[in-house]
Formats: sequence, C-alpha cells, structure tokens
Amino acid sequence: MDVRGMVELIKKDIGKTNSYDRYPIRFFSVHYEEGVADKLIQLQSQIENAEICDVKDFLANREDGWFSPDAFCKKICGLYDPKNYIVVGFSEYVRFINEPKFVSMLLTLLEIENTASNRKRRIYIPCFALYNQISSTIRKMHRRMDVYNPLMNETDGEDLPRVYFLKSGISAGVKTNELVNSEEWFGMWRNPDIKPNMPIICSSDTLAFYYKQASPDNVYNIRYLENYHDILEYVYGFVGLYPYKKDMDSFFKGLVDLAKETAEASLNKIILNRLNTQNVDEKNFYYIWRVSDKFNRWLLQNYILKNLPVDAYLYQVIRSVEECSNSELIEKLYEHIFSTKNEKHIAERIAILKTVYSLEKDIVFSKKMKAYYKSVLLEIIRKKTAIILKDVDFTKDEEELSGKQDAVSEAIAEEMSPFLTYYSQFERRLIIWLYRMKLINGIIVEQIYPSFWIYLNKKDSMADPEVYTEKFDEYFDTYRKLRTAQKDADEYDSLIDKWNHDEDTFYKWYSDLKIEYPEAYLKKRGFSGTVYVLDGVSAEFLNYIAQLLAEQGYTAEAIAYAKSHLPSITSAAKASYPGEYENTWELEYDRKAVHGETYYPVNNMETALTIIEEIINKIVEAEGDNDFALIADHGATIGHKIKKKEKKYKFEDAEHAGRCYLNQYKQHIINSNDYIIYDNESGLQWVIALNQQSLCDNSQYAVHGGATLEEVLVPVIIAKKGKVTAKTFRVKAINLKVSGLQREVEFKIIPAPTEQDVRLTAKDGTDTVLVYKEETSTWFGKLKRGIEQDIEVSVAEQKFEFKTVPQTKMEDDLFDD
Repeated sequence: MDVRGMVELIKKDIGKTNSYDRYPIRFFSVHYEEGVADKLIQLQSQIENAEICDVKDFLANREDGWFSPDAFCKKICGLYDPKNYIVVGFSEYVRFINEPKFVSMLLTLLEIENTASNRKRRIYIPCFALYNQISSTIRKMHRRMDVYNPLMNETDGEDLPRVYFLKSGISAGVKTNELVNSEEWFGMWRNPDIKPNMPIICSSDTLAFYYKQASPDNVYNIRYLENYHDILEYVYGFVGLYPYKKDMDSFFKGLVDLAKETAEASLNKIILNRLNTQNVDEKNFYYIWRVSDKFNRWLLQNYILKNLPVDAYLYQVIRSVEECSNSELIEKLYEHIFSTKNEKHIAERIAILKTVYSLEKDIVFSKKMKAYYKSVLLEIIRKKTAIILKDVDFTKDEEELSGKQDAVSEAIAEEMSPFLTYYSQFERRLIIWLYRMKLINGIIVEQIYPSFWIYLNKKDSMADPEVYTEKFDEYFDTYRKLRTAQKDADEYDSLIDKWNHDEDTFYKWYSDLKIEYPEAYLKKRGFSGTVYVLDGVSAEFLNYIAQLLAEQGYTAEAIAYAKSHLPSITSAAKASYPGEYENTWELEYDRKAVHGETYYPVNNMETALTIIEEIINKIVEAEGDNDFALIADHGATIGHKIKKKEKKYKFEDAEHAGRCYLNQYKQHIINSNDYIIYDNESGLQWVIALNQQSLCDNSQYAVHGGATLEEVLVPVIIAKKGKVTAKTFRVKAINLKVSGLQREVEFKIIPAPTEQDVRLTAKDGTDTVLVYKEETSTWFGKLKRGIEQDIEVSVAEQKFEFKTVPQTKMEDDLFDD
C-alpha cells in the first residue's frame, strides 16, 4: 500500500464540495500484504480526527458471531458525527452475502448523508478484495454517479490472497494461516502471523453456514473446500492426484496429514520422505512397493504418474492399477504388454519383472492371468488354423495341431513369444508345452527360458570317465529329446536295448571299474569338504547343474558320471555312503519331482528344473566361498511313460512301483531280458528291471529302483568358487579312416575352443588349421597323403596324438566308435 499516494487522494477528496460533502462513503482498493496493518494505522494518523472502525466490533458473539447487512448499515450510520473513519473488514464481510443483498447494502451505504455540523466527514472503506465487483456494481447501479463518485482509485486487477473456506468437520492442517471463527476472520488484517502470500484457511462454522446461504449466486469467487482432495489441490497445490477410489477421502486425508507435517515441502519430497528413499525408478520401484501398505503404494503410484514419461511402460501399468494390491500390479505388469505390443516396452517390462522374480523367488499367476494367457494363445491358434480349442492343458498334447505347427509357430513368434519370461511357473510350463508341441523353436526357447535350453542342449560334459563320457552324453541328449517329444517314443526301446539288452550288456558297462561309485570317486580325489546328496537327481541333469553353479560363480573342479548302488533306491545308497552325508541329504527333488505329483511331461519337466535350481541356490548361499561336492543316491526314469508297455510280470511285493523286487527267500526266478537277478554285498538278492518294463504295475509317477542309465547314473561334481583360468581340452577322433581318395579326418573337441587355433600336423608334412562345422559340432582337416601315419592335434598348449589307419583295419565294438 502506498500510504503517501493514498494521503494525496484523500486530500483531493476532502477538497471536493457539493455532493461529495453530502455523502461520506468512499471505497478504495488496498493490496493485502504483510505490514498492511501498520500502513493503515499510519494512514489513519495522517487523516485529521480519524479513527479505525473494526467490523469485528459489530459482532454480538465475539468468537463466532454474525450480523445482518441491515445491522451493518445501521452501525455505519450510527458512527459518531464529529469523527472520520477507516472501516476495516468490509470486503471480508460481503464475501458471505448473496448478490441481491450485496447490491442493496452498497446502495444503502451510498445513501448515508453527513449532518450539517460536519459536512467534511468521510467514511473510508478499504477493500482488501472484491474492489472490482464493488466498482462495477456502483458504476452500474449508483444513480448519482455523475455528481458523486465514491470510488477513490482504480485497479487493473486484484492480486487477491488465496482464501479457502472449509466444510465443517475437515481440517487443512495449516495452523499458521488458519482462522477458526468470525472474529479472527474480520481481524486477520491485524494478525502478523497470517501470511498473505500463502493460502488462508477459514474453518469457522458460522462462515461456512453463511457461505452456503450466499452460494452459488454470489459474485465473489469464493472457493469452498468440501473434502480433502480440494484441500490438497487448492491449499497445497497438489494438482492431478490419482485417487484411490475404494477409500478416497481417507487416503487424501492421510496425504494432508503428511503435508502439514512437512510445511512447504513439494509433493515429491513428501512422498520420498514417507517411502524413505531418495528416488524412485524402474529399478527400485518394486522393492518399495513390496514392503509398502496400500496408502504408501498409492503415494508411490502418484509419484510414478507425476515423474515418469507417459510412454514409459511402468507409467502405463501403474496408471491402470486401482486396488493397489500386489497381485493386481503383477497382473497388470504381465498383461498390459499385449495391449500396447510396443517393442520399446519389452526390455523395460522384463527388467521390472526380473526384480519382482528376484524378490518373490517365483511369480504366481492368478486364475485370471492364466485364463488371459490361454485366451491369447487359443486366439492365435484359431486365427491360423480355424481350430477352436477349449483350453490349453499342460497335461496333454493337442493332436489336432499335428501338421499345422508352421502357421501357428510363426504367429506365436510375433504375437506371444516376445512377451514370455521364465519368471513364473505358468510361463515356464507354457514354454515347455509350446516346445513340446513344436510351436516354438530352440532359438526362442534359448532367449526366453535359458535354463530349459541348457538342459536340452548342453551335451559336452567333460566328465569322467573319459572313455564313457561321449557315450553317456549322447544317451542323455537323446533321452532329453524323448522326454520333450522331439524324438519318437519308439526310439526309447532302441536306446535302452543298446545298453541293457540283457544281463551281459548291462554288466559290461555297469561293472566297468572306470565307472565309480560317488563316494569312491570323491575319496580318490581326496575331497574332504561338505558333500550334498541330491536325492533322486539323475546324471541326466549333470550339465544343467554344472551350468547353474557356473552362473553362481563356481567351477566344476571335478565332474563325473558315477553309478548308484543297486538297486537304485535310497536305502542301498545309505548302506554304502558315509554317515556324515545323512546331514546334507536333499530330499526336495525326490519328494516333489519324482513322487510329488502324477507324471505329466510338461509339469514334471518344469518341476524338476525349478527344484534343482532352488536346491543349488540354497547350497551356494549356505557354503559361501567354501568348496563342496554334489552327488546323488540314484536317478529316476519316465521310460514307462515315454514307451508304455502292457503288464507282463506279477511280482506282487515289488518295490518302487515295480522297478525292483527283494527275493527275500531266494525263490527260483526264471531268467528274462527284462530284468537281472542281483546279489548285493549284504547277501540280499534283488530282481531289478533292465528296461521300461515294470515287474508289477506301471506307476503314475516317475520311478526308480531299476537299472536304466537314468536310474543308475548319477552326477558327481566338486564345486570350487571362482573360474579355472586355463581350460583343459579333450580331443576325440571321430574319423581317422584314410585312403588315397579319402584324406579328411574329423575330431570332437570338448569344450569347444573359442579363441585358440586348432592345428593338425602329420609326418607327411601336413600343417593346417582345422575347420569347425556347426552342423556336426566337429573339426575337420585334410592330410596331404591318405596313408597310415602319426598325426597330432594341438589346442592351446595341449597336444593330442593319433594314428590314421586304412579303412580295412577299423573294427566295430559295442558303441560303433
């Protein structure tokens, strides 16, 4: 307020005569600002014989009273004649009267006349607000405007303080700028604690009542705050909040409470302080969400919507969340991608889901999510084949899709595969089912379910004993393909027949001293650390386990195919394994994957891989940097499920679903190529199945106790923290047959060299680099002469010697070397 300028205006006004002396009322605009009370008092001191008339003195009830417009006008009329007055509180009062009363009140005031004894009396009414409305009404309605203008100054606009009136029963929490009754309201110009540049809150019940009487036809732009959302928006400036619809007012009130505790803080700061974090982004979002209650999740939701780009995947997902539950969030994270199909969202989505998976250990699909994913797949199948399937059932194969895989797989690769992960059991089983049904190929599997791909394709084990490694690797490679329906079931008969055709063929490999028992192998290697026995885990998973260890920073310092004690049951192993192994016997695989549920190829495969991974993770966490060993007591087979056979034998007391039978009384048993009669070290005689034929009834589960390789061969791994700096290679000759026309030789190198040249040298002067062929995973080189001679293959610093021979000198053995 410019006091000096206002004094000049008053002097000019006093100098006017005629009607100006007849009517004393004058209005002028005053900016409501800090120190305005001192300026008004200063102005009063410079007006001759002037007093300040405070409207709050008109109140009958001083705390929260009120008065009518007529009473106000009478008070002004009754002001003592000899005095001049500055009436403060007028604009605060007229906020609460409706337009007709406002007009009437103004006109009544303009009709007040001076007495003959004091023609120069002036009643000045400063207006902290509403001056434009007062001015426009006077100009329009005042009948003597041409001879008496009661408006002392002009204003282009009003920089009004933000004033908000609260509905009874709610609180804005801004105690420093809150007026609780009408007396405080009219006297706020004197109150030094009121900050004009901040929202002024009035929670008077009286004022709230009269506001309603005046609204909505008043002309004074009054903002009435009916709820906590209004308070947040108009008092604190938190615009565009996303509501929690189920408990909207309660959550908004909670934020008001937070805001009043951190005065003048931004919404971002309030939320971050509440969540106890310095920032929120895609990387830490789920960590915070997971430990938060619904109110904090709602705050987190609003932070994301306020700060992330609209086209971010997390923004779009969180925008659709209404319940603020964990299950709803995960559902939206998974499903929203099918709506956007935006390639830019894929990586962001996977990164978030990876965080969810790391904390939850596994993501559980709700029934709704499963139904949604199935509906997407069923629609793809319908569009491409016109086949209408009712469901996607992981417990059965869909024969209707036979011969139509190409059309469906192309669509799946475009419309579904990019959005699949291995973070949930449902997805893992879906991926296995799709692969089994030949609806996705290995390239896609490798990208979205790497663990499954490692199980399927890591076939070069480098395991002891070297003379059997490749043969065992090949066996389990075929067995894995049979399990996943990538090979015909009839092949299982051939596979088993090659190794277990009869008693002689079985003992030829099983009794070979090069294949050791697990405890003997560890003893020979001098291992003295902790030994974990993975109950029921076959050598089928040897390479899979080695890779899991590698991902955890461990190296298989020693790795071997070992043989279980016969029969391949736990009790036989416990009779031979040291007693201390009992303390580290891991039972989860045998309980859940072998005997846990009725065998279905997809479900069992996923269960097996997941449980083994969980076991390895648990062991690694327990051991830290210590060396440890992994062995098993026996494996398990699903041969009877791959190639079903009719019931043939009736060993009624057979154990382990007909895989073995204890001939307790040494009864005479007829010989058969389907089983062996085995006398163990304790003098017990067992009948043990050689193939998939059961000694009694076929089991609904995976089984063990028999003599198939998957039941008998078990993994042995000595795990050491860290990586081996120098690789040890093995080179096996695949083809050494030579002649005058045939001079090419072929080798298998395990593991496959990645940086080193592989050289071939020979006595005939050959010195060449071997060439690798992807389709055979072998190395080829051409000699200068196709004669019998010594040759040498060099990998890194290792050298391997071989001798080429004419074709007539090659001999066949059991394994067609």
